[in-house]
Amino acid sequence: YGIARTLSLTSNAKYPYISCNFVHKDSGKPVLEPHVMKTVGHVKIGFVGITTPETLTSTAPAYFQNEAGECIYDFLDDERLYAAVQASIDALKADGADYIIALGHVGTDPFSHTTSRDIIAHVKGLSAFIDGHSHTEIANEQVKGKDNKDVLLTQTGYYFGGVGKMTIDE
Repeated sequence: YGIARTLSLTSNAKYPYISCNFVHKDSGKPVLEPHVMKTVGHVKIGFVGITTPETLTSTAPAYFQNEAGECIYDFLDDERLYAAVQASIDALKADGADYIIALGHVGTDPFSHTTSRDIIAHVKGLSAFIDGHSHTEIANEQVKGKDNKDVLLTQTGYYFGGVGKMTIDE
């Protein structure tokens, strides 16, 4: 139903929609909040939202255009994507996050330009990456981050064929 309807729904939701790389093309500012912090007990968990850069080509491009047919939104990719993810990680760390989890709709398809594994390899400070998009089942893959630390990558498959649960054990 287009971006106007999407933004209306996100603004009325009782939970946050986050994406650090869905931006206004003219200003580069995020359309949604890039990240959010939740406190569970005494543990602060930061979440970074990441949307597949392929969104402009995998959906109807008209959704992201103005009346003149000009694209007014962008989904950051490559170095700009890694920088946006890292900026969110750094902001969450500065706010005292104990763990930082990427919530992505990026995927691991080998034919994709950017995968969740690529993002993990280009940033430092992630604890885990809960992914989607490629409908892959990944139970507990360890991927090295830019800081050479292991980051848990997981994805539950598709259409509720699997439901995931992540437990943080101090």
